Amino acid sequence: MEDHHYGQKENITGPDIFDKPIDRTKSRQQAEQRFRGPETDIREKLEQLPPLSKKTKRNIGIAGAVALVLTGVIWAGGSFFGPKKTAENYVEAVLQGDWKSVYENLELPQGKLLGKEQFLAVTHEREPVEVTNLKLEEQDGYGGSDSRFLKEYTAEYSVKGDSSVRSMELTLSRQKEKKMLFFSKWCVIPEGLIVSNYTIKAPVGYKVEMDGTALTPEEQPELEESGYDVYAETVFAGDHVITASADSREQEEFPCYISTDESYYEVPKLSISKKTVEQMQETVRKFMGDVYGEVLNQSGPSEKYLDYWAVNNGNKETAAIARENADALYRKLEEDFAYTNGYESVQFTGMNFSNYYSEVTDEYSDEYGGSYVNLHVSYNYDYTYTGTSLSYDQQTTAEDRSESGSSDSYMTFIMEDGQWKICSADLYSIY
Repeated sequence: MEDHHYGQKENITGPDIFDKPIDRTKSRQQAEQRFRGPETDIREKLEQLPPLSKKTKRNIGIAGAVALVLTGVIWAGGSFFGPKKTAENYVEAVLQGDWKSVYENLELPQGKLLGKEQFLAVTHEREPVEVTNLKLEEQDGYGGSDSRFLKEYTAEYSVKGDSSVRSMELTLSRQKEKKMLFFSKWCVIPEGLIVSNYTIKAPVGYKVEMDGTALTPEEQPELEESGYDVYAETVFAGDHVITASADSREQEEFPCYISTDESYYEVPKLSISKKTVEQMQETVRKFMGDVYGEVLNQSGPSEKYLDYWAVNNGNKETAAIARENADALYRKLEEDFAYTNGYESVQFTGMNFSNYYSEVTDEYSDEYGGSYVNLHVSYNYDYTYTGTSLSYDQQTTAEDRSESGSSDSYMTFIMEDGQWKICSADLYSIY
C-alpha cells in the first residue's frame, strides 16, 4: 500500500534530535530577549545596594527571634491542645466526678435540653475514684493514627486500692473553631451520655415540660397520632422530671429515668382538678334549686333551665341528646311531684339541700374530641309541705308535714364555651 504524508517526512528519533544545531538567527534571539529582559550582572547590583543600618539589623534579629519563639509555641500548643491531651483531661474529669469539665469537653448537638445546667442536674451513675497509672493509646478505628478529623483512644487505668486494670473507650472529633487562634479544638463524642429523639406522648391540650423547660409538639405527619401530641427531644441520659398540666386538671410531676435503651414515655391522663369538681358541684347545687323551683311553681322548663344543658354544643348529635335528656328529666320530676300522697292537694312550704359531696367516677372522650366527666353527687335534703284532705261532708283539714334524708345524683358534664354543661342527669326525686 502506498504511504501518503503531509509535509516532509524526516526521522527525529534517536541521537539526531539532540545533535541538531540550535537556531540562533537574529529574529529568534530578539524574541528570547523580550522574555529574559536585559542581561545584568547580579554581583554588580548587590555591590550597588547601601549597607544595612544597625536598626535594620536589630529588627531582622528580633523578627527571627519572634519567629523562633512562635514556632516553639505552636509546637508546644499543638501538644497541649491536641486530641490526646483533650482525651486525657476528659478521662480524668469523668473518673474524678468533675462534671463541669466533662461538659466543657463534649461535642453536643443543638438542643434546649442540652445546656450545662441540664447536664449538671442529671444524676450520673459513675462515682468519683482516685486513679493511678493512666495511659492512653490511640487506636486505628477511624482511618489510622493520621486521621485529620476523628481520633479514637483507649484509656487504661487502675483505681487506688484495686490492682486490676480498667479501660474506657472514647472518640474525639475535630471542631471548626480554633483555640488561641492557631490550634484545632477537639471534643469527645458523648457516646452513652445523650439519647436522641426521645419520644413523649401526651393528650392533646396538655402543656408538657421537662426539667422546667417547656416542650413544643412535633408537626411531623409520621409522628402525629389522633388525640395526642407527640414530642421528640434529645436529652441527657439520667434522671428527669416530666411535668404536665391542662385546663381543668391537676398539674402532676412524673419522675423518669432515661437511658440509651429507652425511647418512649406516655404521660398518664391527669386527674380532674379539685377546683373543677367544686365548679361542677356548684352547678349541680344551683341546678337542683332552679329545677325543683320551676317544677313546684309549674313555670318551666324555662330558658334558664335549658342553659344548664349542652344544647348549644358544636356537635349537633351531642346537643340533640342533651336536649332529649333535659326534657325527659323535667317531665319525670313533674310526674313525681304530681303525686299527692293521699291528700286532696299538697302545698310545699320549704325545701333545702345541704352537705354536698362530689367525686369523679369516670371520664372519656368521643370521636369528635369532646371530653366528658361523670360526677357522682351526694347531698342531704329536708322539706316541708301542707297536705289538705277533704272529708265526706266536704270539710277540709290541713296537715303540716316535714321530711328529711339523703340522696345522690349521677351527672355527665362536657365543656362548652369555657363552661361545664350537663349532658345527662340521673336526678332522683326527693318526694
